[in-house]
Amino acid sequence: MRLFIAIELSEGAGRHVAGLLRDLRQRKSHFHGLSWVRPENLHITVKFLGEVSDDRLPALCMELGEIATEGPATLHVDRVEFFPSGGPIRVVAMGLGGDVGRVNHLHRSTEEQCERLGIPRDGRLYRPHITLARCRDPLPADQRTSWGRAVDPQLPGPVFAASEFVLMESRLKPDGPEYIPLARFPLRAQGETE
Repeated sequence: MRLFIAIELSEGAGRHVAGLLRDLRQRKSHFHGLSWVRPENLHITVKFLGEVSDDRLPALCMELGEIATEGPATLHVDRVEFFPSGGPIRVVAMGLGGDVGRVNHLHRSTEEQCERLGIPRDGRLYRPHITLARCRDPLPADQRTSWGRAVDPQLPGPVFAASEFVLMESRLKPDGPEYIPLARFPLRAQGETE
């Protein structure tokens, strides 16, 4: 199974980001080689796990259930972001404001728990974001400003509460990936019980 760990958007935040996505697609339709995320697939990736065999799923869920978090996070989209941070653009995303430190803490804890199962850490700097498009042909670096101007009037987005994280399966299909939630885990402060 191809797995990742994510935070889902609330209905209101999802509608807002889907609207930004739609506006950008219309304004930037002259760019070729952009693979846009389907609105139902918008999420905040905490960690991409890659291929994990079915028989490892119970141990993975047990480890994820042990993660100590800093509690729920209050978040909102507040800017367009690009990856990498300099040079030609390969990914267009929405950056987050609010309790981003709590999402960073969740990421670090997830890395530690997954490493116990032999799932390697991601060596890249983690920046929580919502991917909007991947660029098969990198966009020129000078496009950063115009992409930002296109959505700035609609920012910041609505505040939403992230109270759980989700283990997702990504099933690759001809018309794009389908994401299936496999298990949900509450974002509880350490020592807090259900």
